[in-house]
Amino acid sequence: DVAYVRFASVYRSFKDVNEFMVELKEVLKSKEGSKSPGDHLQ
Repeated sequence: DVAYVRFASVYRSFKDVNEFMVELKEVLKSKEGSKSPGDHLQ
């Protein structure tokens, strides 16, 4: 999960901490389900 967040922080070029938090919440939410992190980006 940490590797994905680090990758996303470069790939997504977050403009502020709120954008980062939205992405982090998606990662945590996807961890609860069967989706892989980043599936919502496709």
